[in-house]
Amino acid sequence: MKLCDPHCKKKKIPQHLHQNGRLADPSFDRNERIYIRFREFEDNKPTLCDGKVSAAIFKTEKQSSNREKYSKSPTDVLFETNGDHKFSWGIVELMSREICETTFPHPNTETSYSFRVIHDPVQCMYPHSEIRIFENGNLVESIKPKSVKNLIKYKWREISSVLKKPS
Repeated sequence: MKLCDPHCKKKKIPQHLHQNGRLADPSFDRNERIYIRFREFEDNKPTLCDGKVSAAIFKTEKQSSNREKYSKSPTDVLFETNGDHKFSWGIVELMSREICETTFPHPNTETSYSFRVIHDPVQCMYPHSEIRIFENGNLVESIKPKSVKNLIKYKWREISSVLKKPS
C-alpha cells in the first residue's frame, strides 16, 4: 500500500507521484519514453510550428523530464512540485535510446558530448529525471560553444514527438 505524503497532497499532486522514500532507479529500458513539458511561447515566440516543437524549449544543462516507467500518463509531467501546475502547457516525448545514442563532436577540439537520462526523484515527483551531459564520458554542468548547444537542441527537436499542444 502506497503512503500519501501530506506535503504533496496539499499541493494536489496525485499519490502515485509521491516519492515516499523510494530510491532512484538507474535502469532505463531502451524504449522507455521521456516526457518534457513546454509552454506556448518561449522568448515571446510560438513553440509550435507546423506540428513540430521549437528547439528553444530544450535545455542542454539538466533538462527536466519525467520517465514513463513511473508515470500513469504523460500528463503527469504537468504537475509542478510547488503546486503551480502547468495543465495548459504542451508535452513532447523522446525515446531514452535516442537520447543516449546521440553524440556531438566539438567543432574545434577532440571533445565529444553524449547524454544520459538520470532518474532524479524529488519528494512530490518520483518520475522526475534529468537529461545530463557528458564530455568525453565525464559528467559536466555545461558545454560551449553555443553552436554545439544549438545542434543538440535541433537534434532533440528532430527526435521528439508532440503529445499535447499547449492551450
